[in-house]
Amino acid sequence: MIKPGDLVNIDVSASKDGYFADTGATFRAAQVHPTLDKLCRDGKRAMQIGIAQVGSDKPLAGIGKAIGQFAADRGYTLIRNLA
Repeated sequence: MIKPGDLVNIDVSASKDGYFADTGATFRAAQVHPTLDKLCRDGKRAMQIGIAQVGSDKPLAGIGKAIGQFAADRGYTLIRNLA
């Protein structure tokens, strides 16, 4: 049961003819604790920082490195096998 103050994450993955896609979004159920609100905002900012690292002359590892640094600077830890 979803209650006011919960975070709800919807994650969808699909594959077709050898192509794979994955997307997800987190929603706030009414007002959430300020710590959870900050987590949502920081998660979105981390995604933007990662996207900014994408480029034809940039190493793929730069995406994870930039996101990891952003997270560490804010006291978060990453789950390595999911990052």
